[in-house]
Amino acid sequence: MTENYIVCSDHFHNSNDGATYVFEKPTGDWEDMTQTQTLESSLPSGYYGIKVAVSNDNIFVQGVYYVNSGWVFVYSKNGETWEETDLLYHPDPNQELTAFGHCLESYGDYVFIGAPYDANHGGKGSLFVFGPQPLPSIQENPIDVEICETENTLFSISSLATDSYQWQVDDGNGFIDITNNAVYSNATTHTLLISEATFDMDGYLYRCIATNNEGSITSETATLTIGGQLTEIISQPISQEADLGEDIYFSLTSIGTNLTYQWQKNSEDLTNGGNISGVTTKNLTISSATTNNEGIYKCIVSGDCGEILISNSAVLSVLTTNIDKYSNNNSINIYPNPSSGKFVLEINSEYLEMTTINIYNPTGKLVYTEINLSSETNNKHNIELTNMLKGIYYIQLIGSNINTTKKLIIE
Repeated sequence: MTENYIVCSDHFHNSNDGATYVFEKPTGDWEDMTQTQTLESSLPSGYYGIKVAVSNDNIFVQGVYYVNSGWVFVYSKNGETWEETDLLYHPDPNQELTAFGHCLESYGDYVFIGAPYDANHGGKGSLFVFGPQPLPSIQENPIDVEICETENTLFSISSLATDSYQWQVDDGNGFIDITNNAVYSNATTHTLLISEATFDMDGYLYRCIATNNEGSITSETATLTIGGQLTEIISQPISQEADLGEDIYFSLTSIGTNLTYQWQKNSEDLTNGGNISGVTTKNLTISSATTNNEGIYKCIVSGDCGEILISNSAVLSVLTTNIDKYSNNNSINIYPNPSSGKFVLEINSEYLEMTTINIYNPTGKLVYTEINLSSETNNKHNIELTNMLKGIYYIQLIGSNINTTKKLIIE
């Protein structure tokens, strides 16, 4: 009974199927009340209406008699009639003899349902409380993130009573819903994934809306900071031919954050001194070049973001009037030189241990290699580069006790 309704039941109605009768107070007194509706079970329950409760605009009716695991039917007022809107039952489907609903009471928007024979508590019974779903609540908000360009990251929230999520982004023009694409994924879950963030996403704001049937709540905002630009070499150093005594400049162009440079000759770090300067800048200077400066040059570039990069090799050739003096010394002999591309490379046996032969074309591209020579290796190597273009090639020997570069001309 409430202020405006009286609900009565007859669980023996229609051969114990049961029925529930609703009486409504008119504008006058209770003595003028009339029956407005008869409620009957929508399921084969038996003894429907053995327990009833009413509060606000909800009626609760138990079905199934005595110890059997029953249901509680929920009816809500819709205009002038009552409609079945829900069915409450024991949360453990394996419990068959609980007498669920044998005790039934309601208060406000909540209903209390007893199951006196619930075996989950040693047969001592259980009391279940059903009520409206609460609004979502956010337990943990997303936090600010700082990454490098092209890196992956995520934003996440922790929330209660949430049925759905929607992440939003503000790129400076107000918040809009995020849809899954190449950059964003999981936009409708509690964790937003960002793949290969771009530099122009620096300063973007993110938030998440958590929603259920009762409403929604919006998280606090979190900021994405792109703390550094990916290290990248834009233009490479190029090979050069110079006259004896000419000034030589090797340079490259790169982008990134807090970049550092280290020039190398024949894979060994250079230091400033003599006629060489700028070894830790993007511009290497060789003043008044001599034949001692011939070799293979490259630069190691590193920054805050991305991998350490090594530039392309650039070959320096210092032109003289006598090429033969670069073809013979105590460590290496090349003959014939010039050649058609078929030649003999003779290496002093004392320099063979763990030695590698590299041959570069005029643009600095590696076109031939032979690694891990030993003292037992034949010191004469017949090499054929007959399919190569004409020009000046550079033969580099790197080993435990040798690091030298010699010139080969293919005609």
